[in-house]
Amino acid sequence: MTRAYWERDPFQLSRVNEFRTWRRTCLIGVGGTDAFGLSLPLLDAGYELRVFNEALPTLPHDLLLTFLTEEDARLTELASRMAREELEAAGVEVVQRAPSLDDVEAGLEGGWVPLCLVGMQEVHEEEIPHWVVAFAVDEEQVRFHDPYPPAGREGLSVPRARFAKMLDDIHALGASRALVLARGP
Repeated sequence: MTRAYWERDPFQLSRVNEFRTWRRTCLIGVGGTDAFGLSLPLLDAGYELRVFNEALPTLPHDLLLTFLTEEDARLTELASRMAREELEAAGVEVVQRAPSLDDVEAGLEGGWVPLCLVGMQEVHEEEIPHWVVAFAVDEEQVRFHDPYPPAGREGLSVPRARFAKMLDDIHALGASRALVLARGP
């Protein structure tokens, strides 16, 4: 979604490109990604990035052990650390604090595309982390694209307070609140 926004000849989401992107972003064992892994394909494509991540590690070891073996937990932590180090070596600004709705709004005003890590409880009634792309914020609503079926779609809209809760729900799940701001090459 982010690349399609910025590129005149958008990234073609073929099964091969989807798999390449997943391999680049995926944390070992988890099947998903954190802010650092999510940023890597955008870094590869020449995007300007700013990453907000509340705490390190993004996924605490004790949380990982609730669904992974000790070895897989260590590999997941290594994948996250390596992605963060790659971003920092490339000069990407990493802000270590919880992002807020104000950060999303300021990002949009500054010409960035905000990729927001949210809890899915509010939209999907599932307690898992999920990435969505915000594209508009006004005094009452936040509008975002959500690729997760069946309730996900383009152009969802929720009240500001509800979206702020979605951003904070990640903390309740035990993970770091995170936001990636991306600006086209």
